[in-house]
Parts: sequence; structure tokens; C-alpha cells
Amino acid sequence: TTGLEPTEAGTLLYKNLVRAENEMQLLKLKMQQLSDKSTIRRVNIAVSLTNSAELIPLIFDGYASLHPELDIRVREFPAMDIPKAIYKEEIDIGISPTRIDNYPSLESRDLYTVSTQIALSRNHPLADKTALTAQDIASLPLAGVGELPETMMESFRMLLKSVDADLKFVAKVSDWSLVKFLVQRGYAGAYVATNISSQWKGTVSIPIAGFEISSTHKLMWNKDLPEDAPARSVIKFIEKSFSKQVMPCAAPSLKAQTPQLIE
Repeated sequence: TTGLEPTEAGTLLYKNLVRAENEMQLLKLKMQQLSDKSTIRRVNIAVSLTNSAELIPLIFDGYASLHPELDIRVREFPAMDIPKAIYKEEIDIGISPTRIDNYPSLESRDLYTVSTQIALSRNHPLADKTALTAQDIASLPLAGVGELPETMMESFRMLLKSVDADLKFVAKVSDWSLVKFLVQRGYAGAYVATNISSQWKGTVSIPIAGFEISSTHKLMWNKDLPEDAPARSVIKFIEKSFSKQVMPCAAPSLKAQTPQLIE
């Protein structure tokens, strides 16, 4: 329009600039999409040490693999810290045996129940018993992860009061693999949920006579979680998965209980 004729080099430069501008706009669009995906489509899930073996395979194999559009993040928390983490919106969904009575803004659904028994090496002198007595417990070196809940400790105190004894912990550690080592080698017994001890080869799980404690693992989330939030679909999936099956680690009846041998 100005009467100027662009040179061949100028024409090539112009085409390259237009192409570069288009590629820059496309890159910006892709970056925005990735940003939106990471902030809007992420689901943060908390599991506890006592249920991670059941939940992590279910979450990744059963759900995340079928929903690549979601950014699924799973973290292991101490069971007692999960309700607070949900309340503070650090995570979207949690699975924990901890009660939520102190958090009225949370909602929960029961998933499964496990019993807690004494795990022993199958070579232990007490391994053939169908149930352990207070005297057996008083004489047994124990190993465990952290401290037992105070309510459980009080139950043990009542049990052992008849034999004028206390629990004898020889090891309190932070890793179940260390407890498993001590049990399998016969150095100690462990008061542990059966869904954990059932994975320990060469051990038996034995109930305590007249002393049965079970824990129910619950799925929990904030009541005001938006209905269209990605976490809602994960909640529905987990609920549906557990409603279709009877967990092999469900708390058994003490009356019909026999030692569980793990080869």
C-alpha cells in the first residue's frame, strides 16, 4: 500500500515472526490449561499407616489409572491427624479409624472394621493357644508403633489388674517393618490390627480371652465440599468399592476364633 516492495529476506522474516507469535500464543494456552488442571482437578487424599495397604492399590489401580484427567495425590498421615487435616482443607478426603466427633463440619462413612489381636511367631511357645490370658500378656515382651491410645491402655490396665502386672514393651518404634522383624524372630509379640499382621509370613494372630477391640475405618470429608468437585467422584468410587465386598480383615467373632497362621 505504500509502494514499497518487501525483499525476499523481509518476507521470510515476517512469516517467521507470525509463526513465532502463533506458537507463543499456543504455548501460553497450553500452560494455562496445565495450570487450571493442577489447581482445579487435583484431589488430595490422606490414608493412615493402618489402612494404606488396602487403600493405595484401590485408589491407583482402581481409580487413578482410569481417570488420567485428575491429579491424584496420596499422603500417609498419623490416623489421629487426618480429621484435622481435612478440617484445615490441607486434604480433600481421608480414610482413618479416628472418630470425627470434635469436627462437626466433617462427614463420614464407615468402610470396614478390623479386629486387633496379638501377633506372634509361629514358633513361639504361646502360638498354639486359641486365646491368650491376662497372665500370658503379662509375661509377653511386646513391640509396637508409637504409643497405644489412652483408652486402649486403660483397657489393658484393667485386664492386667487381676494378675498385678503391666504391659512390658521392649520396643516402641516408628515403622511396622521393625515390629514385623521382632515378631517373626520371636523377640516380641505385637498388639496389631489383623489387616496388618495378616501380611506377616510365619506368624499367627491370637485374640485375648474376654478382650476384643476392633476399629472401624471411615471415609471422611468436609460437608461443604462442592458437589462438582473432583473429590466427590473419588468418594463415590471408594464407597461403591467397599459396599460390594466383605473385607477379609473384618472383625471376626471371638467365640469362633482360632489362631490365624500365615505361611
